[in-house]
Amino acid sequence: MPRNTVFVDEITAGWIAETIPAIATSFREEGASTATAAAAAERENAVAAARTEAATAERERILAIQQATPRAHAELGARLIAEGVPLASAHQQILAAINAADAARRGARLDALQEDEQDLNPPAPGPTPEKNVNQAAKDAVALAVKNGVIR
Repeated sequence: MPRNTVFVDEITAGWIAETIPAIATSFREEGASTATAAAAAERENAVAAARTEAATAERERILAIQQATPRAHAELGARLIAEGVPLASAHQQILAAINAADAARRGARLDALQEDEQDLNPPAPGPTPEKNVNQAAKDAVALAVKNGVIR
């Protein structure tokens, strides 16, 4: 007479597949869909975390560029933000623009000071070449008269 009682330690995947194949198939399908759902949920969580991290990094980059850009160079800052320029490169470009603007401003100030200097202290009128020739001739005649060459 066959035994109807099954002990817990006798129930294995092989016993279920052999004795009740419909339940074994159901377990396999449920396990596969559960694993797929778990993998999909894990993937969605990873994507959401990556998006959050990327958005945070972009926000920090934009704020850093805005803080480093003076008002006079706001257009440059906006261009660097729009082009997605990395922060280190953006800082270099901002500093180069500031230095170029300062050099231009200092150059214009120096030119203005030099113009003022010329207006306040015009150069002394020097002898023209024509005056030099005439003066040399007069000096030669005076010397000749002095030495008695000409009377």
